[in-house]
Amino acid sequence: MAIMDMKTVAVAVVRHFDFEVLGGEGRKTPKFALGLTVSLAGGLPVQVVGGSEASLPVVVRPREARSRNSIPPPPLLWLPPLKER
Repeated sequence: MAIMDMKTVAVAVVRHFDFEVLGGEGRKTPKFALGLTVSLAGGLPVQVVGGSEASLPVVVRPREARSRNSIPPPPLLWLPPLKER
């Protein structure tokens, strides 16, 4: 469940920005790192080149102390839906 929540938040944040993969200019080609899942050794170098909106409204709520049997608090991060371009 936590992984699905993380993916939902990541998609909500990432879709507000444009990314450009950095390559060439003397940079080495990324190498695959073998493992249980395929990843790139050293990561994939990208640059954030702009956002789809001038400002990104974000509401951050502090976590509340809770017991094991209590209802979980609301999400920490809320992003409004994207407006059509």
